[in-house]
Order: sequence, then C-alpha cells, then structure tokens
Amino acid sequence: MLNMKGLELPINILVIVVIAVIVLIAVIAMFYPSFSSGGQTVVVENVKSQACQVLVEAKNCGKTTPATNTYDIWVNNFDANKDNANLAGTEIAYPAACLPAGGNDNLARLCICYYSITTEPDCKALCGC
Repeated sequence: MLNMKGLELPINILVIVVIAVIVLIAVIAMFYPSFSSGGQTVVVENVKSQACQVLVEAKNCGKTTPATNTYDIWVNNFDANKDNANLAGTEIAYPAACLPAGGNDNLARLCICYYSITTEPDCKALCGC
C-alpha cells in the first residue's frame, strides 16, 4: 500500500494559493475603476476652483461693469466642453459639445458638461456667488 500523504499537503496548499490569488485579483479589479475616475474628479475640481477664483476675485461674481458672465471665464488646458480640443477662446461653437448650444472651453461649459448645471445663476452659485 502506498502512503501518498506527502503529496496531499503540497496539492492542498497549491489549491489554496490559487484561490487566494484569484480572490486578490477580484478585489483589486473591483476597486480599480474607482481609482481611475477619482483622478479625473480631482482634475475637474482643480479646474473649477481656478475658474471660480477668477469669477469671484477678479470679476466680483460677474457684477463688474460691463457685467461678466460664466461664458467670459476661459478654462485653459482643459476640455471643458468635451469636444476633444482644449484651446479656450479659439474653438468653433460645436452644437454637440455638451448641449445646449455647444461652445468654447469656459466656466459655463464646465458647469454644463461636468456638473449638469445649465443656468447662469446656478453656475455662479456653484462658485459661491
């Protein structure tokens, strides 16, 4: 009679290790999408903060004469209207660039495309005005 107990232990350990690796990969895969989208959220918040700072400090929340609105605050080096171009002030008003009415990379487009805010007063309120 052959005693095969010596082979059982390595096979059991191998099965446990394989299951543990599969579980580890599954856990990493569950959290991976949240890591990648979190980076984009931080970038959007930084861009919004910079544009809002211009609106609040330099433009007095748009109460300057002549009145400044959120369409006048350019967002540079960021695709605020999601048209795959990030040259604020040089774009054609694409009708499909985050409806309604398309437009350039400015604070208004950022409010519409990333925060679903479509009115001027609500966009200014997002900035604390």
